[in-house]
Amino acid sequence: MITKIKELIQLRGVIDELTQKINEQEKAIKDSHEESIKLRKQIIAISNQNQKMLAKFKTDKDSLDSFKNNLENEFYDFKLFKKTLQENFSQKIESEFMNLKKDMENSVQEFNESKKKLDTKLSGIEKLDIEINRLVKVSTEIKQADFKLEKMAKEVKQSESEKTELHRKIDALERLVAKMRRRH
Repeated sequence: MITKIKELIQLRGVIDELTQKINEQEKAIKDSHEESIKLRKQIIAISNQNQKMLAKFKTDKDSLDSFKNNLENEFYDFKLFKKTLQENFSQKIESEFMNLKKDMENSVQEFNESKKKLDTKLSGIEKLDIEINRLVKVSTEIKQADFKLEKMAKEVKQSESEKTELHRKIDALERLVAKMRRRH
């Protein structure tokens, strides 16, 4: 029986040891349970934070999507405006170019007509110049002939003077002869 008591004492030591280990385990489990409760609370807080962040992210994503759509629309409108502006500008340039071309063609046509008129007038002026030169030549000849006529007229006048003088002398002589005849 002593062996049994010894065994019981040993058993009691083992049980005490086991009880102590169980108590330690229980305490460890209790501590783990408290930690798991803390962790659970933290996980719930993180989960709530994540949900808030997810909601905010979703709101931000919706805002970004809206902004992206607005930006795409603005970009499309800009491209459309650019294309319209280019077309309008091209049409305006082409229209201005065509007007300028017509104006230039009209100016060239007017220039050509004016040139023809000028050529005709120049031809007339050349003919007039020839006529003027002919008239100058004729007037020079007339002046020479006029000078000769003037000289001749002077000679005729002088001859007339002499003739008148001679007639007077003849008259005087005839009177003298008539006087002398009467006296005789």
